[in-house]
Amino acid sequence: MRLVYRDAHVTIIAASARRVSEGFLQERPAAPITDHSTFLRDITLPFLCPPGKGHSGEHVVGELRVSPIWTYTDPPGQPSVQYNPNVEPVNDRGWCMQEYFMSPRSLVFASHTLQFHCQTAVQNIGSAYHDEERRARLPDVLFLQDEDLQLIADLGGDEWQLREAWHMLVRDYTRRSITVPGDKLVALGGIAEGMHRIFRTQYLAGLWRDTLLADLLWSKRVRSDIPRPREYRAPSWSWAA
Repeated sequence: MRLVYRDAHVTIIAASARRVSEGFLQERPAAPITDHSTFLRDITLPFLCPPGKGHSGEHVVGELRVSPIWTYTDPPGQPSVQYNPNVEPVNDRGWCMQEYFMSPRSLVFASHTLQFHCQTAVQNIGSAYHDEERRARLPDVLFLQDEDLQLIADLGGDEWQLREAWHMLVRDYTRRSITVPGDKLVALGGIAEGMHRIFRTQYLAGLWRDTLLADLLWSKRVRSDIPRPREYRAPSWSWAA
């Protein structure tokens, strides 16, 4: 699946659909209209200017003018339009994580709008609000063609970014549900394959040999009740167990 998503021109993600019978092409609510003129005006900040050296007199009150380039408020009388992608049903499914992270471009039919995602930005139809800080993505190196990826691996570049990205993926993936327990590692295999081409170390059931001691320090979330799987899916020392 790694090459399917990586080489796709665009991936369509039905993020808002809870089941196959629900569909995702319904009309989205219009984004709330906000009067930018009320809060994007220049802001004037007063400050005291002491007399210059060798001069007597009182302090002078100066003014500092600030021009905001962006701000956010909830329109009066309306619920918050701040969007968290984790509320979408698709982001609770383990098998759907790869299509989100491994696609260089995607059309996301979210519950509140239609989004276009690429490696540099998110664009919302109708100017619906989207918090860019909530959007995680993989390092650009993983979207290179295999021959270029091999060159990066030879030079040893971007490995630290990939290590951090892998830990981010594991945190995201382990909160998702998997219907078939045996698919726990399989559903993450495409991303693991791409990272393996750079790490060049043995992949051990969700952990990496070169950083095995650090990878073994995983822990479950506080106050989370995780039942023991009925079927074997990974060694007990792996987070996938």
